[in-house]
Amino acid sequence: AGAAAAARKAAGGGNGNGGDNPAAAKEPLAAKAQRRRYGGGGEEEEARPRAGPGPNARAQPEQPAAVPFWEVKQTRYHVAMPKEPTLSDRQRRSSVRWGLIGCGSVAYASIGPALNQCRGSELEACMSSDKARMRDLAKAQRCKATGSVHDLVNDPHVSAVYIETPPGSHLSLALLACKAGKPCLLEAPIARSYHEARVIRDAFVAAGRPLFVAHTRRAHPRVIAARQIVAGKRLVGAVTSVSYALSRGDHLLPGGGVGLLKGWRGDPEMSGGGLFMEFGCHVLDVIEFILGPISRATGDAARPPGMPRGSPETSVVMTYRVGGGVGRVSRVGMDGEGIISDGVVGEGGVLGTATFNFASAVPKDALVIEGTEGRLEMSVFGHEAPVLTLASGETISYPFQAPEVPHQPLVQRLVDYLHGCPMPEEVRDSAETALRISGAMDAVLRSYYRARDDHFWKRRHTWL
Repeated sequence: AGAAAAARKAAGGGNGNGGDNPAAAKEPLAAKAQRRRYGGGGEEEEARPRAGPGPNARAQPEQPAAVPFWEVKQTRYHVAMPKEPTLSDRQRRSSVRWGLIGCGSVAYASIGPALNQCRGSELEACMSSDKARMRDLAKAQRCKATGSVHDLVNDPHVSAVYIETPPGSHLSLALLACKAGKPCLLEAPIARSYHEARVIRDAFVAAGRPLFVAHTRRAHPRVIAARQIVAGKRLVGAVTSVSYALSRGDHLLPGGGVGLLKGWRGDPEMSGGGLFMEFGCHVLDVIEFILGPISRATGDAARPPGMPRGSPETSVVMTYRVGGGVGRVSRVGMDGEGIISDGVVGEGGVLGTATFNFASAVPKDALVIEGTEGRLEMSVFGHEAPVLTLASGETISYPFQAPEVPHQPLVQRLVDYLHGCPMPEEVRDSAETALRISGAMDAVLRSYYRARDDHFWKRRHTWL
């Protein structure tokens, strides 16, 4: 045992990068899992520690550690990442030249670096209403700063547009990119409401130009692995239910109580609602990517007593079906008051639930997929390994290194497609998926805001 430990230390240096794991020495392609327990909605947020047990908590029996999948002899438990496409000499010499609208913190931390670091991609120009941030980003990414949105979208050197602004400006900016004939990548969510999302989608369909939405997590290796686990029915078996829970303390005040968020995230005119808009779209997209289209979405939203009427929601509970075919949005009367609800309906599928609480003292981020042969558990915003629990009690983990630049995997697949490579699953039907998710979120929020197809942010007195 001592000799084996010495050999492992010599192989990896014992520095936390896989040297202390004998499986990492056997299989270098399977990276060691990240140990961050809690991840935020924006890629720039730091991990949060998990709350410890209370003073009166009973001691729990130790659970056996999950075995990394590459140590399992049965190959049916193995997963493999998609191979990178082979580019021609012409494709290698050309680049997709991006124009970036918006220079927020995510643009600094992830989007700008991704656009420049992907093969066959280059950040040509950036533009922002905050001129100081625009100049700083242009200097950091060695691109030009553009004076106006019109100049950027009509720049002959810009071949594609990335819109990284709050959802309140997505409709007008996307239509400008569409009119200029440029492929467009929109930061998620696609828009403030299903109504706006459909206007954007229809404009690009009519113009015959590509439209994509940056649901970045579906291109991360751990999520791709989860999709393969569920698709291999011998692992989970037939899926029987899916549940998700997210708890965060964004609305908690330091001295106690709850309060409104500052900045655009606390302004429904710019965000389209509460934090459910920002986090919910990514959660529902991951569920769709793993299990199939979401349909029959319904639910309710609320605010705590300490927040005044006209405040965005802080908690959401929803049910839905997933994997039963493509849903569609239909207008359904709810009660005698004439309130109209956009419900996403479909046929069959597996029943699912999701809860979101943004005024919770204890963080939680847990997706659970139950099947006839096992259970898959993972977070959506964290980086720890998904864990498969079999009926025998054996647990298998699927650790993959988190991308250093969170947006890069999705951007790379999109760039490859724009270069003429086959459409990858991570970007297939991107706009349609985002539109369907927008309809599901509107179905959940409609009763709280009383309607979602008008300028609801201007009539706060009508909200619940």
